[in-house]
Amino acid sequence: MSYYLRKTLETDCKMYYRWANDPAVRSASFSTEQISWEEHEKWFAWMLEKDSIDSFVCMDFLLPVGQVRVGQAQSDPKKGVISYSVAEEYRGRGIARQMLAKLEEKMSEKYTALIAEVKSENVASRKVFENLGYTLVSEEKTGTSEDGDKENVSTKLVFEKELNGPIVAAEVKKPRETKFEVLRVIAMLMVVTLHYLDKGGLLHRLDADRSGANIAFWLLEALCLVSVNLYVMISGYFLVDSRFTLRRLVKLWCEIFFYSVLIAAVGLITGIADKDTYLNFFNLQYFCLPVVNQHYWFASAYLLLYVIAPFLGAAMKKMSKQQHLTLIIALLCLICLPKSLIPAELAMDDHGLSILWFLCLFIVAAYIRLHGIPFLQTAKKSLLCYGISAVLIPLGMLLVGALRNMVIESAADAAQKGEAFWLSFLDPGFAYLLTQMDDYNHIFVLCASVGLFCFFANWKPKKNLVLDVIARIAPYTFGVYLLHEHLMLRYAWPEWLGVNKAYGAARILHMILSVLIIFIVGVLIDALRSLLFDQIEKLIDWGMGIYFAKKEVWDYLIVGFMTTIVAWVTYPIFAKGVFAEMEETIRVGLANAVSWVFSVIFAYITNRIFVFHSTKKGFQEVSKEFAAFVGARLFSFGVDEGMMLLLVVKLHVNEILAKYVIVSILVIVLNYVLSKLLVFKKPAKEEQSNEKA
Repeated sequence: MSYYLRKTLETDCKMYYRWANDPAVRSASFSTEQISWEEHEKWFAWMLEKDSIDSFVCMDFLLPVGQVRVGQAQSDPKKGVISYSVAEEYRGRGIARQMLAKLEEKMSEKYTALIAEVKSENVASRKVFENLGYTLVSEEKTGTSEDGDKENVSTKLVFEKELNGPIVAAEVKKPRETKFEVLRVIAMLMVVTLHYLDKGGLLHRLDADRSGANIAFWLLEALCLVSVNLYVMISGYFLVDSRFTLRRLVKLWCEIFFYSVLIAAVGLITGIADKDTYLNFFNLQYFCLPVVNQHYWFASAYLLLYVIAPFLGAAMKKMSKQQHLTLIIALLCLICLPKSLIPAELAMDDHGLSILWFLCLFIVAAYIRLHGIPFLQTAKKSLLCYGISAVLIPLGMLLVGALRNMVIESAADAAQKGEAFWLSFLDPGFAYLLTQMDDYNHIFVLCASVGLFCFFANWKPKKNLVLDVIARIAPYTFGVYLLHEHLMLRYAWPEWLGVNKAYGAARILHMILSVLIIFIVGVLIDALRSLLFDQIEKLIDWGMGIYFAKKEVWDYLIVGFMTTIVAWVTYPIFAKGVFAEMEETIRVGLANAVSWVFSVIFAYITNRIFVFHSTKKGFQEVSKEFAAFVGARLFSFGVDEGMMLLLVVKLHVNEILAKYVIVSILVIVLNYVLSKLLVFKKPAKEEQSNEKA
């Protein structure tokens, strides 16, 4: 979802006050004094009532990130003067440029040109207006100088832009680094290869099967084991310098939800999935809550990492190089080295499949980004680190497997001779080590991951068509994972592609084709998903525009609907339960009255807080307001009661239709009018001159 502008509302007053008194905003303003609440409140009310001022809040989905307003220029009413600010926590993301570009679109019919007045010291704003095509038209001194003191004197730069020309695109995207996009694609191809080998049943324990084919498969497995670590490290490398955005989090969750639910629905509808197996409450909620249920373990851990990343990144940047390195060593000694060396299962070992290991990888990638690893800054050394570490994985398995077989054979010989073989206690440890060397958090896998990552981090590719195509494909690679690792597909696609069949020398060709098929299909589907999401985002932005245009009305309808639900729930409880044995007229009347009491209390609280934003305080004022609210609702209740008796008792209209449709709509409209005009009526606003800005 892109940033969009919505009209400034009365309820934004406190937010504007906080933004206006931000030290950076005051410093960039021509009047640097702090603004009092009373002064701001009067100015804000005046600003909203001025027809010559158009004021907007810039929204990132549901979060306000900045404000911009335009007022008529005194010299020429056909020109507008801009004033804007971005919330402190959202600066440095290019929001100002996008916000102002969208403002140009809105103001192009009202004004022929826009003017911006900027202090010469405000370098950031100067660059924003210059990048948007504004022209510097004049410079003038502002402020006062007393006794030769020039501290209060500054230079005002006046920029201007005609609005009859092309408008600079609002969406400003940082260019992706091609080398990491290539690495992202390679990592996902490796992931699919891992699943081809594992779910195809091609890997056998090296203590039992030392055939050339099995060793070759394990070597390929070892070379690809870095894939998950690399994917996380790429994120850590960039997230250490980025900031959290709710929009990105929502989009990531929606992408996971999309694949989990859609594939399940298609599988059940087409019959690909066994309905007897999957069509039950447990599996339905499993697919509908994929992150909570860890339908995709990687996606669940990655989503949590994204939430934690801003805090972790801030901590990393405050650490010295030595502190950062010490932290990495400490974490590896706690998580990585024990499981790599100790021949026994550790209680806290997550095999590299959880957020804990992802946090370690994030910290390692952040170190590479902030400080680098001098030893691995050359391509030769980094590739050697990757290759040697990867080869050590199957070699280690062969060695441990050979030692285990020796122990087993010696124990068998000793048993035949009636002797005890004291080294037999090592067998369980060797067996365990054999299953740990291909874990993502094993020291060999980590070293291989760091080596290959450093190779790409130091790589300086030259632009060409192939790399450009790969960079365009990279954003869709996550969809490849979500597609082929869906519960209904993760074991089905290897069977469809015949992975477990014997191919002999043609195995390599079959593997390459199978991996490419899964990858290409996944990319194409995710590209379609991306197009669909783009249209949905535009629809949401359009809907948000409609919502904020009449926010009070929509809020009232939402609260009114919730109030109606309260009435709907309470009415049948009393009409069909407590008062069920009473005469019909009394039953309907009493049930309706009790339902009204519950709903009116709920309605007052929600209308006061969320709809009309009442500012009345103190027992006396709130009591008067509540009494007025009850009085208005008593009137609408009389209408409700009379309509129910007329429709149900006299005209014999269906009770549900009368209560839930006809009467409900009438009462909602009537209550809004009474609340707006009588109960929560705003006091008269005072005129006030321009605020210091």
